[in-house]
Amino acid sequence: LEITLQGPSPCTDISTPEFSTDAFVQSYIAGAVAYFIGSVSRLKALHHVTKIRPAAQGIVGNRSRDVFAHVASGNFTKEATQGVWRFAPGLPHPRGLEGCAFWTSWEAAVLFG
Repeated sequence: LEITLQGPSPCTDISTPEFSTDAFVQSYIAGAVAYFIGSVSRLKALHHVTKIRPAAQGIVGNRSRDVFAHVASGNFTKEATQGVWRFAPGLPHPRGLEGCAFWTSWEAAVLFG
């Protein structure tokens, strides 16, 4: 038996346009983000990541408040389910990722824990 360790599998099961056209995918994304902002402790964690460690996700320090507000307000979810791939207005993914690649990126993982 030989086990080879590899990086994560590329995200290929959902096309980028499906995030803004498929009702199930939109509901899934909305539910997932609602979970991450649905409690005081998780909101505090989000605040910590965006304010204390913004560089860990490629956020310029002076934009951390914008990212927190965008996610906590629900605007991030609205945009993500409409095919807008940014962490805050005027702040796209630092590597320009969209769709599955956006959601499975390390930057999104840091943001949402």
